[in-house]
Amino acid sequence: MFPPKNAAIPLVKLVYEQYPYFAINSKITHEIMDEPGMFRIEEIKKSLMKNNQVLFTIGYEGISIEKYINTLIQNDIRVLCDVRSNPLSRKFGFSKSNLRHYLKNINIEYIHIPELGIVSEKRQNLESDADYVHLFKNYGKSLSSKQEYLEKVYQLLSSKKRIALTCFEHDPEHCHRHVISKRIAEIYNITTEDL
Repeated sequence: MFPPKNAAIPLVKLVYEQYPYFAINSKITHEIMDEPGMFRIEEIKKSLMKNNQVLFTIGYEGISIEKYINTLIQNDIRVLCDVRSNPLSRKFGFSKSNLRHYLKNINIEYIHIPELGIVSEKRQNLESDADYVHLFKNYGKSLSSKQEYLEKVYQLLSSKKRIALTCFEHDPEHCHRHVISKRIAEIYNITTEDL
């Protein structure tokens, strides 16, 4: 025998009352919270909302899917642009379908732009900083042929104000996303930030 469908509601309500941050993107908050509870949740949500335009970058190496998603929420990211050529990951939660699913549940749009990725063959045998410098120098040169995709990122930024480029590497200097953000910043004179 299964418990009634709404048996979990008291537990969810207790979590939302004690940790209102976890309710800011919930689709059931208005069904289970009273007016003072909704007010606290809305105040936290307002404190996280920002209107300045920023192109962020974020890597998921070394962090959990929970920490990654919370970083997106806390920085009011509205669109995540996955710039991996091959958006598969052995790390839980970071393959394209899972990531898209999680983000949809918290109202963050997911867009995959594989054309801005670097094929894995070119990432083989990277052992020194000099290897990365060489790779990214060549990648930067290739961006002139990918202007339509840079424009796509810029158009998303213009309309949504706060978007993030994502890939695997924790250190943006060891990831091509820093080359993309730098190029877009140069062309369109925008603000960038690494998370």
